[in-house]
Amino acid sequence: METVLADLDYPNGLAFVDDELYVAHTNRGKISRHRPGVGPSGPALTLSAGGPDGIAVGADGHLYIATPDADAVAVFDAEEHRERHIRFDAPTFPTNLCFAGTQRRQLVVTAAKGGRVLSLDLEEVEAAAA
Repeated sequence: METVLADLDYPNGLAFVDDELYVAHTNRGKISRHRPGVGPSGPALTLSAGGPDGIAVGADGHLYIATPDADAVAVFDAEEHRERHIRFDAPTFPTNLCFAGTQRRQLVVTAAKGGRVLSLDLEEVEAAAA
């Protein structure tokens, strides 16, 4: 076993974009960026609401972040760091997420409120947001 990063404040979700490691810091409401063995690789991503929990990278290269306190999934454009949100019709308290399907266009989210697992078609979510 090798320690890749140390002395992090409550690290939680993890995701890789190319060779960059993103680490969710639930208590700080931030996502730090690192190149393991090198150190920080850019400014932290700061959520506008809630603390991050599970994170995953979509086929589109965007970072999807479960934000339980905001009752949403935050989506960051990895290049421009613009934030948008996927909101739910009922309280969910999303805690984790991943992608499914051959093209990874199904966003699967754990909904702690109600003990459910939800599946969202990203094309439908994007069409509804437009």
